[in-house]
Amino acid sequence: MAALSVIPSRTAKLSSDIDALIVHLRLAQDYGSDSPRILMLINDLVCTYEDLFEAFEGDLSEQGGRQLGMIRTLHEQFLVDLVEFAEMIRFDNGEFPNGFFSFVELGPYVQPSLAA
Repeated sequence: MAALSVIPSRTAKLSSDIDALIVHLRLAQDYGSDSPRILMLINDLVCTYEDLFEAFEGDLSEQGGRQLGMIRTLHEQFLVDLVEFAEMIRFDNGEFPNGFFSFVELGPYVQPSLAA
């Protein structure tokens, strides 16, 4: 991916951080961690995704990315949806809704297929 060539270590580190947070969230779900711990991890996940998107968009902008507007829209919608998941988890006292892990693992660039 050409856009990651400007600061590959930064985006790679942020992507690695996201993967680690997802693992911690899965462990929290499996071992019944308390709601505040889960919410803290989700907050960290949202912030790390924001940092990753800013870095990616900055790299793309420096390279004269023609699709920057479309990428920003994807990022914004992903963050809105992620925050909605976070709200559901908060209201359900740390219970993860169906589809949460698929959503965060797919990321903003893959649209989930709709069941018929």
